Amino acid sequence: MSRLGAEVYAISADPAERLSDLQESLGAGVTLLSDDGGGALDAFSMVDPSPFPPRRVARSGTFLIDPDGRVREALLPGSYRARPDADRIVELLR
Repeated sequence: MSRLGAEVYAISADPAERLSDLQESLGAGVTLLSDDGGGALDAFSMVDPSPFPPRRVARSGTFLIDPDGRVREALLPGSYRARPDADRIVELLR
């Protein structure tokens, strides 16, 4: 993604101290951030209408944010199990 001028961040609802194994599996191209309090989940409407009440589950989403901090595109699958198509993301970055 860096060749396209993009940086990749992943946000997890897990506490930071539990993320080291996941960060390692994602590799150096992705920066993993903790949203333990759920503020980002709420701000971006990312809480899945979970099949696991009362547990909050984050759904997958991809946001393309410009250098001014504005969301230019939001790809929001309907379920926490769905993932945005990588080819579509690259297309939007070009």
